[in-house]
Formats: sequence, C-alpha cells, structure tokens
Amino acid sequence: MENLVVEFKNENDIDTLVKLSKTFENENICNGIVADDYDFFKKTDVAVARLNGEIVGYIHGRFEYKTENNKYFYVGQKTYYIEEIYVKKEYRSIGIGRELFKFIESYAKMEDCEYVEVTAVSRDYKRLLDFYCELGMEYWYSELHKKLI
Repeated sequence: MENLVVEFKNENDIDTLVKLSKTFENENICNGIVADDYDFFKKTDVAVARLNGEIVGYIHGRFEYKTENNKYFYVGQKTYYIEEIYVKKEYRSIGIGRELFKFIESYAKMEDCEYVEVTAVSRDYKRLLDFYCELGMEYWYSELHKKLI
C-alpha cells in the first residue's frame, strides 16, 4: 500500500491517539473497551499506521514473562501480548491492521519473544478470528460469558 508507514509513535502523536481511542470506545464494536488517556499513551510503546501522513490506526501491548507452566507456556518464557489494535472504520479491510500486526511481530522477534498473544474481543468474532488466523495465529481456546442478572 502506497504511502503507508508503520512506526512507533512520537510525542506529537499522543493527542491524536487519545482521540482515536475515544472513537474506538464510542464505536461499541467490542465489549469492555474503555478509552485510554494522555498519560497512558505517553508512557506506552504504541505503533501507529500513517497513511499519507494521517494516523489511521494503532497497536500496543507489552512484554510478558510467564510465571507458571501450562500446556501452552513454560515459566520464564517471553511473549508479546497485544492489548489493543484499532483501525479507523473507513480504513478497514485494506491491510492496515495486517501491517500493524506484522510490525509488532517483527519487533517481538527482535526482542527474542517466542509468541505473540492476543485476547481478541469483538462483536463480529467470525471476522476477527479470520483476521488473526490469516496472520498465522493459532486458535487455542474460547472464553464465553452469559449475563444472568
């Protein structure tokens, strides 16, 4: 895609990221999304997607070291956990989310991570699963909820 640049945010991007995060919350496409504030974005490593200079999406997460063995991971294993990925509605389905993911995947590899993880949340879960599976992620389990009261 021409004129698409994915890079880590700079100080001048923080106000735009706060606005995008609020837009994400207001879209109500995911359960439990709460907009992040200026302080959060200031201290967090965030990769942004710029199309023709405009920020049209972002991704952020954190490095984790596993603290217990289970059938997926072992104690001390380093992973990169994606906390949030967002692309403005009018720019979806043209590959921007894929480029954001690939950027973080490369970053995680450089930092000696064996896995990238995400807890994917969306009301359109079929499309969401297709997105992540197309990126080579494996489906491991589901967590479902039913409100009773």
